[in-house]
Amino acid sequence: GGLYLPGGYPELYAGQLSQNAAMRRAVRRAVEAGIDIALTDISCHYQTMTRFGETVAIHMTVTKLSPAKMEVAYRMVNAQTGVLRAEGTSGHFFYDRKKNKPVALKRVLPEVYELFTRLLQEHAES
Repeated sequence: GGLYLPGGYPELYAGQLSQNAAMRRAVRRAVEAGIDIALTDISCHYQTMTRFGETVAIHMTVTKLSPAKMEVAYRMVNAQTGVLRAEGTSGHFFYDRKKNKPVALKRVLPEVYELFTRLLQEHAES
C-alpha cells in the first residue's frame, strides 16, 4: 500500500503536508487497516495548454461521498495567473485488501470517513 498525492512539486509543500496531523493519522490508519481507495473511473477536460516550465496548482475537492464510494474533483490552474488548464473528476470505492472485497468506510474506519465528510462540507460551503 501507499499514498499518491498528485499535483507536482511536492517538495514545495512538504512542510504543509507534514503538519497536517489529521490527514497523516487518517492515511496511516487506513494503510494499517488494509483499506485502499480504489479508482473506478476518471475524466479530464483540457481547457488551455500548459507550457514547459509552467508551475501549476491542482485543487482537489471531495464532491460526493457515501459509506462505500467517493468522487473527487480536480482543477488544474497556472499557479501564478490562476488560468484554468484542466478540470476533471475521479470515482473511487473503499476496498479491504485483506478480505479482498469492498467495504463501507463509515463502518470500518469512521475517523477517516469523518475526514472525508469534512472535506465534502468544505466544498459545499465554498
